[in-house]
Amino acid sequence: MAAANGEGQALTPGEGWEAIHETMERGRSSMTDDPIVLNETFHQPTRLRIMTLLTAEPGTDRLAYTFIQQTLNLTGGNMTTHLRKLEEAGYVAMTKEFHEAKPRTWVEATPKGRRGFAEYVADLEACLAMTRQAARKRGE
Repeated sequence: MAAANGEGQALTPGEGWEAIHETMERGRSSMTDDPIVLNETFHQPTRLRIMTLLTAEPGTDRLAYTFIQQTLNLTGGNMTTHLRKLEEAGYVAMTKEFHEAKPRTWVEATPKGRRGFAEYVADLEACLAMTRQAARKRGE
């Protein structure tokens, strides 16, 4: 299915995503006057996966750095870069401890990170709901 601009003209693949992103940036759609702005820090795929791991299990306060890295199949450099971005935003905290004389790094979502991620998920669900509603109206 091709994306279309406001006049119903078909857009090229590049134009389609640019137009969708532009609409999201403006925070408006034809279906609502409420702005929907997705948090760019969470929206990046690797950080989305990290935050999902950190917030998905009730009662899980923290996860080992190596567990996250292995579960998501990330390199150390990639993992560190994304965790640093989340930490700078105040969404995660990292602590280092020694266990049997070996260093272990723990990662946990902060209260700000949990709240922010829950808001991001709600905004994303709202976007998906609008998309489904528009598809139903078009008879898809």
